[in-house]
This record gives sequence, structure tokens and C-alpha cells, in this order.
Amino acid sequence: MEQHFSSTAHKASVDRYFNFKNKKLNIDLMLDSNRMRENQEQDMILQLNKQVVVTLLDSARYLVRQGLAFRRNTENEGNK
Repeated sequence: MEQHFSSTAHKASVDRYFNFKNKKLNIDLMLDSNRMRENQEQDMILQLNKQVVVTLLDSARYLVRQGLAFRRNTENEGNK
């Protein structure tokens, strides 16, 4: 069994399998420009969302370090 796992044919098959499972290397995406463009747009949206989450976490950390509340005290503004 160990001889099979160390063979070049097995290693090549495993590489091809991982390439197939990877969306970005899938031949359908590489050939279909519309799907490729949609995938790029989704990646850009994902990156933007990650930046937003990082900004929100940074803001929350700042408020915690300063001992500040996330909202104002609404009792002083007459919203009872």
C-alpha cells in the first residue's frame, strides 16, 4: 500500500483531484468568462466585507479600551 501512495501516478492523480476541487482552477470557470467574472465579483465583495468586519472590530476594540458605550445614553435626550 505504501508503494502505491508513493508512486508518481498516485501523486499525479491526487494533484489533479485537488485542482478539480479548487474552484479557481476548475476548467469550467477558466473557459466560461461570465462565470469567471462573477467569481471575481464575489471575491471582491468578500474582500470588502472582510474590510468592513475588520473596521467594526477595530472600532469595538477602541471603545472597549476607552471604556465607552456603543450607543449614547438615550435617557438624557428625552427618548423615554
